[in-house]
Amino acid sequence: MYADRLTSTLIELIRIPSTSGHEEKIRAHLAHYLASLGLTTQIDGSGNLVSTLAGEGVPILLNAHMDRVPPGLGHQPIVRNGVLYSDGTTNLGADDAAGMVIILEVVRRTIEQQLPHPPLVIVFTVQEEAGMCGASNFDSVPWQVTDGIVFDNAYEAGLSRASYAVLSHLRCADSTNKPSRVLSSRQRSVSADRQLSASRPTRVVMR
Repeated sequence: MYADRLTSTLIELIRIPSTSGHEEKIRAHLAHYLASLGLTTQIDGSGNLVSTLAGEGVPILLNAHMDRVPPGLGHQPIVRNGVLYSDGTTNLGADDAAGMVIILEVVRRTIEQQLPHPPLVIVFTVQEEAGMCGASNFDSVPWQVTDGIVFDNAYEAGLSRASYAVLSHLRCADSTNKPSRVLSSRQRSVSADRQLSASRPTRVVMR
């Protein structure tokens, strides 16, 4: 059930074009999805989509970026042996559609199963591929959040990796562990005992 839903949601996102600076269609889709779960959303000054889910304890930010590298066209991916491939006309777009899907599924299961959880600050950022513009301009102060989990594609094809980031004021860390792209003061992989009862993935393979 969950695997089918993850795949279906991922395909929905891949069908939507979304290059850096042109995230409006994917942002509208994400806002509609979150609204279907009863959550309100807002767009900050940089174009990031922000939503919250009330909980108990220390707030945690969940982040993925909405843009993809060019050509970034929307398309119908091909499934072969349980693996998604591009249709050949453009890049697949799993970076970072896979990260967005993980966050949507975490939020959905948390609500559906009424799981105990900390307050969640959900942020889908713009223009990551153009220099992490949305992440670097996100102001975490109004949301009273200092810790976050960033979901992004890293290393292996079909693998989405999560990293725990300590936000330094308004900066988030990229999860690729590439020093040139890390903007927070420090970063480490998510540990299994991190407080997020709905889902605690450090690696999610989309097969």
